[in-house]
Amino acid sequence: SIRRQRQMCIRDRVVAERVTHADIMGAVEQAVPGGMLRSAVLFDVYRPKALRAGEEAPAGGLAPGEKSLAVRLTLGRDEATLTEAEIDAAMQSVITQLTQRTGARLRV
Repeated sequence: SIRRQRQMCIRDRVVAERVTHADIMGAVEQAVPGGMLRSAVLFDVYRPKALRAGEEAPAGGLAPGEKSLAVRLTLGRDEATLTEAEIDAAMQSVITQLTQRTGARLRV
């Protein structure tokens, strides 16, 4: 049988420094239904350089104690190719779980 998979990325999510890899992966795994999640990889973590006394973070930048991250998801099913609606729903579910469980927000 042919397996069809789709890779998607969730980028520029800002979380507190205390949020762990396990927290992120737990939110992702809980969000994707029915065995569609083939893999999830946290592939980028950005931490701004420390500010000196009197310096302010740039507008839209990260506050002290925050980091920005990106997760690559591979979604698929053995029995059929995923529809765009299923992919969109899975991605929205991951974003919702990240927000609810870790306080993640979109980096602007």
